[in-house]
Amino acid sequence: MVCFDIVESLGVKYGGEKTYYPIKETFIRHFSKPYILFHISSRRIKDNPYPMEYLKEIIQAVFMDFIVIGDSGDKQRCEELAELENCHYIKTQSIDEVATLAKDVEVAIAFEGGVAHIFGACCKRVITIFGNVSLHRWHTWGHFEGCLQSESKRASDVKPNLVLQKLQEVKFIV
Repeated sequence: MVCFDIVESLGVKYGGEKTYYPIKETFIRHFSKPYILFHISSRRIKDNPYPMEYLKEIIQAVFMDFIVIGDSGDKQRCEELAELENCHYIKTQSIDEVATLAKDVEVAIAFEGGVAHIFGACCKRVITIFGNVSLHRWHTWGHFEGCLQSESKRASDVKPNLVLQKLQEVKFIV
């Protein structure tokens, strides 16, 4: 309940199990096609970044457009990914902008951290890649079935084929 008190200023009102993040139209949409939203950053895995070749493999394996977003330190990686044929980079400035992009996604992919939880709070299907945290404590709210964690608890050990398999399991065609 303390968490709900903290996010009340963002417009989140406690509504039991149906509580969600209120999506505001504060961000001009740059993309109207169906897409997958991929947040490639996590402060918790900075010492264990997900390999760039894995990110590319995931994006290139899916016949759908991707929008990548990331923290300011990942701008170069996002720009490199945006060179792929089916990938676009949008620089977001706020949680509201991330939530607005999440509004129309088919599915979102993220690494453990706040953005993964924003996707869950927006009632979106999300696949979350975890590092060295307790998955049972920190899983994405309402989306435990989309959580991935290797036995080593290193995000970089979650191979792209596992992410692609999870996309299929959450009823998303790859």
